[in-house]
Amino acid sequence: MEGGRSEGPVDAAYWDERGWFDADWFSDQKPPFVANRVAALVEKKIRKGIEEGTSSPYRG
Repeated sequence: MEGGRSEGPVDAAYWDERGWFDADWFSDQKPPFVANRVAALVEKKIRKGIEEGTSSPYRG
């Protein structure tokens, strides 16, 4: 996880109340290959757009 307790005190309080910081989030299950690849491609495109400054928020 990139963020944490120091990133936002309100979010941290919410997570602490639910015990989510101490939760075991990981599973032995492998992600589906195709879904994992599609997610990686989308993430790469988003990161590239952010770095280049060409991305804009989705306004629905």
